Amino acid sequence: MMRYFLVMTTLLLVFPGVWADENCKSSQNIHVYCGFQGPEDLVHVPNSPFLIVSQYGGHVQRYPNSLMLFNRETKEKEILFPRQGIDQSSVPLWGAKDCLAPPETFSPHGIDLGRHQSGERMLLVVNHAKLDSIQFFKVVLDQERLSLEWRGCVEMPEHFKLNDVAVLPKGGFAVPAVKINPVPEKTQQQPNIHVLLWRKGDGLSTLQTEEIGYGNGIAVSPDNSTLYVNDTAGSRVMKISLDTGEKKAQVDVKYPDNSSWTRDGKLLVTSILFPTRESLDICDRHKDRHCDIPFEVHLLDPGSMQTTSVIKHDGSQPFGGATVAVQVNDDLYLGSAFGDRIAKIRMPN
Repeated sequence: MMRYFLVMTTLLLVFPGVWADENCKSSQNIHVYCGFQGPEDLVHVPNSPFLIVSQYGGHVQRYPNSLMLFNRETKEKEILFPRQGIDQSSVPLWGAKDCLAPPETFSPHGIDLGRHQSGERMLLVVNHAKLDSIQFFKVVLDQERLSLEWRGCVEMPEHFKLNDVAVLPKGGFAVPAVKINPVPEKTQQQPNIHVLLWRKGDGLSTLQTEEIGYGNGIAVSPDNSTLYVNDTAGSRVMKISLDTGEKKAQVDVKYPDNSSWTRDGKLLVTSILFPTRESLDICDRHKDRHCDIPFEVHLLDPGSMQTTSVIKHDGSQPFGGATVAVQVNDDLYLGSAFGDRIAKIRMPN
């Protein structure tokens, strides 16, 4: 059954890109690369031409999807996971001791790249299944090739739903988590939003901080002392002490989605400026084409918490609905939870 799932998923995900490229035309300032399905989050693997792309299963239905490898130099794409021939050898696992096998259902969302306490490069992935989880992968970079080795997981308690993840020191992680109250609709309360921490040997714990409207993107400061949490519902970015949970500062940013660090220590915060919920649903149903939702990319100074708008686009062709921006050299690569493409834009001065 597991093998059947992997083969069918691979066929379904590769086929759309064959005909999607026919309608994939760049503009003067925006270069687009098609053949993806909802490339919601991206990470760049340092000292390589590779981007790892998380292909989102959808807002309404969490369909199975995959992690895709994109070579910026050759423009080649390859499915990293799930795929046949995944190594399940008896290597040390990095997650919870009761997670012993790769997931049978794989529907990725947010991702983050960091280091395990062993020094090996580690990719963490939010996976939506019967129980949401964080999946651990070792990133193997061998000359001109990159592959993933599954290294364990941490399942969330029942009714907790995740979005993004950030690597903590020594292989742990932080996640914004929505706890859905399983009560009848007439008496249902607002969902409880938490920031959960996991460290090997300590398990899950809740960071005691002030109420969050909807925790979306999350990033850890380079010195590992501070969390930057994007509250989409509250249209703000919160600066929170990782040790105490104290909110140190916040800044208004409309509908912030994902964040990533620039090479000079600033935070790129991407806003998806959806006019209506219906516009999101339309793009969510049509991942085989361009999504026309406006977006903005902000540059946030983590010290002063001042922001500068570096890109603002109306979502028209050839790219819209950005949910993440990642700097690679002098360019920004943009991904979207919707549509069939990623984009490259020159990093504004």
